[in-house]
Amino acid sequence: MSDTSGELIEQPPIQNINSALARFPELSGDGVRLPPGAKPQPIHDDQIETAMAFLRLLRPTTRPTIGSGTLKHDCESWGSVNGLSAYVSRGALVAAAVIVGYTVRAHRYGADVQIGISLKDLKNISEETLRLRRERGCKIIATSALTDSESHHILKKLS
Repeated sequence: MSDTSGELIEQPPIQNINSALARFPELSGDGVRLPPGAKPQPIHDDQIETAMAFLRLLRPTTRPTIGSGTLKHDCESWGSVNGLSAYVSRGALVAAAVIVGYTVRAHRYGADVQIGISLKDLKNISEETLRLRRERGCKIIATSALTDSESHHILKKLS
């Protein structure tokens, strides 16, 4: 989409979500599939925008590298220290990954997908997010990109 000057204008997420829905027709806030009898939860624009901003910080990979249920927590932590949404549904993260063109592969069963992102980039962003939380005196949320020993070491330093 472009304006009269020919410059590209990014479509709002609500318009872009159609590409994600075309790929995953059952997509809801819960993920790509609903459990039997469950009511679909909405996917909110602010969550998609947070997830898109977060994902654009991570280099894409051609192979899926991390589950959406894990990655959403890193996204939420990053969003909370950067003035964006502190909650991102699994479905919003999936929609954002499809919208920005990342590799997304659904699990055979369940609501999760695997998303292709650089784990090295994720580790760096998670460390920066943790540093910002520490500087700002925010509650520290464990991130998936750190190993248990790295998390323990960081938490020990903060005590």
